[in-house]
Amino acid sequence: VDICAGGISFPNDNYEKGASYDCKIKLTRDMEPFTAQVIIHKIDDKNICRCSIVNLTDEQDDLVHHYVLERQKEELEEKRKGQL
Repeated sequence: VDICAGGISFPNDNYEKGASYDCKIKLTRDMEPFTAQVIIHKIDDKNICRCSIVNLTDEQDDLVHHYVLERQKEELEEKRKGQL
């Protein structure tokens, strides 16, 4: 559903609050997925898991931060274009 610098959210598929799960994260079509671990902190009223991403290497953490920053730039540019 969403990803930010330190977290991710996704639909609940029988996951448990407080549990940790291994996962693979693929940020773009051109990038190979990498393994990580998520800890589910909350399952909201729309049945979305709100999690932190843990056990990333420094390089993986940088990739996530860069990806999020690029998406934020794209969103701002779209908003700017919409105001012209």
